[in-house]
Amino acid sequence: MTSVCVHVCLLAHHVDDDMAFVYLREAVTGMQILGTRAPEESRADPPLSQNGAAQRQRLYWLIFIHERYAAIADFRAPILVPLSSLPEPDGALDAGIQQWYTGIIERFSMLDGVFITNWTTKDSHPPADIAWIEEKQSQLSQCVELSGQQRQLLTVMQQADLVVTSYWLRTLLWQIALSKFLLTTDTSAESMSIFFPLRLSHQLQWLLTTISRDAIEVHGAGILRKIFDITNTVADILIQLTPSTLRGDIEERIGDFIFLYDYLNTMSRFHDAEKKMLREKRERIDVFFPRESMVGSDLQRSRSGNSEF
Repeated sequence: MTSVCVHVCLLAHHVDDDMAFVYLREAVTGMQILGTRAPEESRADPPLSQNGAAQRQRLYWLIFIHERYAAIADFRAPILVPLSSLPEPDGALDAGIQQWYTGIIERFSMLDGVFITNWTTKDSHPPADIAWIEEKQSQLSQCVELSGQQRQLLTVMQQADLVVTSYWLRTLLWQIALSKFLLTTDTSAESMSIFFPLRLSHQLQWLLTTISRDAIEVHGAGILRKIFDITNTVADILIQLTPSTLRGDIEERIGDFIFLYDYLNTMSRFHDAEKKMLREKRERIDVFFPRESMVGSDLQRSRSGNSEF
């Protein structure tokens, strides 16, 4: 567990990303040695209790999640494979925590071998399967919609984490599709449209205006990186727009981008390199689409902590 904590600290503060990965690999190795056997099969002395086995499974999934994130963010090949089942229920844990953790596991489990292979070969020739992309998008769209029971069990902070992660994964999947196929504005599958991230950014903007900033900032640099990836993708689309591809709601979509840009820049843990990248793209968008006649984003809406989504 110490290795995971050091990994998170180094990564969150961009102290040394390579050393952060070393500690992550150390955690993976330790987990492989410990194993995740059931209590009756455990080699531990004394044997693990039911709660002890559940704790071991949760630790495995924790490292699995961090490793899959590294596979996306830093193109690091993962080692751990998904367990055959979710962690066993643990009476010592609050039901909401178990529900949230299960949701995060389910989302990161979608970063399977095929997903990671397609992600790491975005700029090479092997094509992805359109049916696979559409199926993944369908699965992720269902993850965005939290059930009534989930909303009752989960805090706003936990709900935000699950929903933002779903938006982020859908954006990554769209980037894979963009790298493998010619996306257009005229398609029956919305997730295969060149404008799909613009819709996601609008949903994300709405989400961020209905929850407090604390519900986001408490998650640290990880969730800010996800919001950055979505915002950066939207900026790339806006920069490439031409008169022939302009949509009637373009002002609203630019407004969504400006809102997300402002939102990220008020976060204390938003990294300077990412700030610079977005600022340069913001300046280009301002040249292409002068905003004298557009209404600026109201960042104060993001600080409303009384409403739920």
